[in-house]
Amino acid sequence: MRSTVIKIVLIILLLISGLYFPSLSFSETIVLKSGKTVEGKLVEKTGKYIKLEIHGVVVPYFKNEIADVGEKAKKQDDKVSKECLVKVKSDKETLDEAAGYHLQKRYDEEIDALNKAIKINPRFAEAYYNRAIAYSCLNKFAEAREDAYIAELEGEKVSRSFIIEINEEFNKDKNYFDDSKDMEISFEKEGLGIKDFNVVAQHYYENPQPDKLILVVKALLSLDWFISDVSGFNPFAHLVATVAYNNQNFLNDLKRLDVSFTGKQKVALEKIIYEAEHYRSREPNSPQGLDYLWSEFFATGSDEPVKKIIGILDDEKLELSDSQLIRPMAVWSLKANAKQDKRVYQIIKKQLASASGKLRERLKEVLK
Repeated sequence: MRSTVIKIVLIILLLISGLYFPSLSFSETIVLKSGKTVEGKLVEKTGKYIKLEIHGVVVPYFKNEIADVGEKAKKQDDKVSKECLVKVKSDKETLDEAAGYHLQKRYDEEIDALNKAIKINPRFAEAYYNRAIAYSCLNKFAEAREDAYIAELEGEKVSRSFIIEINEEFNKDKNYFDDSKDMEISFEKEGLGIKDFNVVAQHYYENPQPDKLILVVKALLSLDWFISDVSGFNPFAHLVATVAYNNQNFLNDLKRLDVSFTGKQKVALEKIIYEAEHYRSREPNSPQGLDYLWSEFFATGSDEPVKKIIGILDDEKLELSDSQLIRPMAVWSLKANAKQDKRVYQIIKKQLASASGKLRERLKEVLK
């Protein structure tokens, strides 16, 4: 019974944080200016963009992103090395050094240079994007996903094809059951069972237990693999930060806990504390953004995070480049949570009552 519960919880982590994209069926080839080659089924071609169906999702590639299409693209792709040849932007003086390292494929040194730029300006969106590319060249896809998300959050337009690529690679070798025994032991040390993660964290708003949540934080931060898996750790960290933002006593408990940690664990906890003290609600402008919004909902039970996700279903509020990739993920997450959480169902039903047009049709589909 215990092993079954462990697997269920770990699958929940996967569903909340990981995006799996199956193999493509190719029929058209595009080479982007970034150096990336994309293949998929041609859906529509205009003077402004080309739409390809990739993984069952229609993704637009705009004219200013595309270098070559069709036979020209195939010929160019034959000449391109399998190694990472993505060209990093170097239009800002502080990025020149990093760009030089990139062209020489000295990616570790490039990352060091970008770290310096980010230290000077922690909101340097372009530096985060370039560092995401460098991490991807080193096959560090967890770090690439995180930096790409931060870049988008700070206003950089991150290529949809790059997002697809790093998520695809990130999920290839992921095994969510290898560390289940360590997780069980870590929870037992705090007098908890694995089921407490779901009861305390995933549905915190239904029965707030800050004292028990502190123990869950302590148990999870003792697991190096959990901290390193940014796709699982970051949504959880945002949930904890959301609770701390709304509960000063809980924030003080986190600060007291900070004294007992060192190294990677201390850095992870300080990240949560910093986020609570500089809190901002997230936006559904990326797959990671959806994860963060569900964390906000589970922490508070507020309508607002769910309303933001519902907004993705509204044509009037979303640009084409965003909606084609994010909307199917939003629909899936709304459906899944509406089935499991009465509060989510009620929020969607209330929004349906005042909706019209395509938004109304999509909300009906969600509630089926």
